[in-house]
This record gives sequence, C-alpha cells and structure tokens, in this order.
Amino acid sequence: MGDLFPPIIASKLFDKKDLVQIPIRNEINLIFLFSFECIPCNDNINFWNRLFLNLKTKVNTIGIIIEDRQRLKTLNYNGFIRFPLFFLHKRNPFFSYFKTNAPLTILIDEAGKIEFIKKGNLDIDDFINIRSIALNNLSLKEAKLWSLKDLTF
Repeated sequence: MGDLFPPIIASKLFDKKDLVQIPIRNEINLIFLFSFECIPCNDNINFWNRLFLNLKTKVNTIGIIIEDRQRLKTLNYNGFIRFPLFFLHKRNPFFSYFKTNAPLTILIDEAGKIEFIKKGNLDIDDFINIRSIALNNLSLKEAKLWSLKDLTF
C-alpha cells in the first residue's frame, strides 16, 4: 500500500475506440478487476454494486473485465452490474497479472497511490474499511453503524 498504481489503458466495454486511462488522476478511484468465469469474482459483485451505489458521488468506480471480447457479447449482465464496465485487452502488459489475481479490489487516492488492495472475496469488514478510507471523514464506528443498517442485498 502507498505504491503508485501504474496507469493502464482500457476501453469502454463495446467501444474499442473510446479509450480511458485508469486510474483517473485527481479523483479517488475504486477499481474492480474480474472475470465472469471466476466464481469468487461473481461472489463479489453484490459488494461491488453496494460500494458503487453508496460512493458514486465521491468515488470514480471502474469495473475492468478480463475476458475475451467475443465471449462478453454472449453474456447477459444488464441489471446485474451497476458500475461502469471497461475491457482490458489481453495484449495489455498487466493482463496476465490481473487474470491470475482476480478478483482484485483496489482503492486509489487522488495522487494515484494504492490505499486498499485485496485479492479474493470481500467481507463486511472490507466493505467498511473501503468506505471509511474512501470517505476519509467517517470513523470506523460510524461506518459500521451505517453499513450494518444499510447492507442488505
């Protein structure tokens, strides 16, 4: 933690020409790296959706899918995923690292430094920690009260 997250280029899910550099500088970024074929990744989607819905006015949330683009066209994810989705091409130098480490949840501060990173499934404590760090003005106790009351799926 505290390391700079290396900038990567991703494209909007079905628009190869609309490229975005991630993380977006001068914004807090919450990045979810996953594959639909990864069972632990799918287990995290409810947590990721909840984080997105509760932080979307303060945090730039980005889902990066590590998948074959043709396969993505066959998947029905509408309504299932609430956060914006981007595609990382397999020729990207980070692709093989992300593919073997999915699911990965990363919170990056405005300067591009990693504030939180976790491989694997999230739990309620991770949810509280991410939200607390992202908002930076809630105590852990306030975050726990908020999340236990509002974390319903």
